[in-house]
Amino acid sequence: MRIVIAGAGRFGRELACWMDTVSARIFVFADDTGADPKKTKSWIYPEVVGTIDGFDIEEGDRALVSVNDPKGKLAVAARLKSRNVPLTSFHHASALVAPSAIVSAFGVIMCPGALVSADAEVDELVLMNCYATVGHDARVGRGCTISSHVDICGGAEIGEEVFIGSGARILPRVRVGSRAIIGAGAVVMRNVPANATVAGNPATIIR
Repeated sequence: MRIVIAGAGRFGRELACWMDTVSARIFVFADDTGADPKKTKSWIYPEVVGTIDGFDIEEGDRALVSVNDPKGKLAVAARLKSRNVPLTSFHHASALVAPSAIVSAFGVIMCPGALVSADAEVDELVLMNCYATVGHDARVGRGCTISSHVDICGGAEIGEEVFIGSGARILPRVRVGSRAIIGAGAVVMRNVPANATVAGNPATIIR
């Protein structure tokens, strides 16, 4: 069985490094950008086997979508689904999930140090970068990207396709609407409407 990493960009290469430290399974890249194996240091990174729509599917293949942009991530997942390539998840050995938490088995990526606490819920196709935390009783919707060192505090609710920049903090019981963008380092103290962009401390709507 192969793990097909859909996207050989910056995060895709980072993901491949984390996978190489914990997984004995075979994994390869599928990429649309014409990634040059020499440029991606092919003695470190896995083989590029073709484009997302064109790679030859092998029996037992599973896919991970290594795309940061939530909208792009869901689009790539839909293309893989149309080719009957099922999604899998990757949890680094240092990532922690509380026994009472619920984390989807479809497309969730948890990088080193990521944490999902008691009774929290994380939906499918969520990316949690290094040291991102989802506090107790918090909810994270489908397709979100949670950048490194983000703290989603207890009871917070994050809608679908939300992008949260590095070092941001969502305070307890705050609600963030779907497709919102939270700027790096923002401290979100009040509810954020869907499709809004916020930044700063305290976070304010900038778009």
